[in-house]
Amino acid sequence: MTSAHTMSFYDETLKKQIEGFYKYDGKAIHVSSWEYGARSAPPLFSVLGHFPDHNAVELFAKQVLSELSRDAEQKVLSEKAKALGELSRDAEQKVLSEKVKVLSELARDAEKDSATSHSLKKAA
Repeated sequence: MTSAHTMSFYDETLKKQIEGFYKYDGKAIHVSSWEYGARSAPPLFSVLGHFPDHNAVELFAKQVLSELSRDAEQKVLSEKAKALGELSRDAEQKVLSEKVKVLSELARDAEKDSATSHSLKKAA
């Protein structure tokens, strides 16, 4: 197995620096990142059947690491959106519950006022 090569580059889509490692064993590119995890991908061979040089290997590794980081970031955003939606639903349910409570109290007060008014009319 070959040794790991480090790579660091700015991802325009994520607007952040991406750092990681890659190895190429002749069959697949294996990339890893402390922040995003790991992924392996078989190379998309050209007509030559292999990478023409080390730069091509590194370019493909960057592509795989970019995809890994974007997928991870998208997952985080989806989880945050889901959590926010649940918080919104919980808050909405709490507000509705408070409204029902207030309306129930108002209805009881209205019944008491109606009963008191009726009693006063009979007494008069």
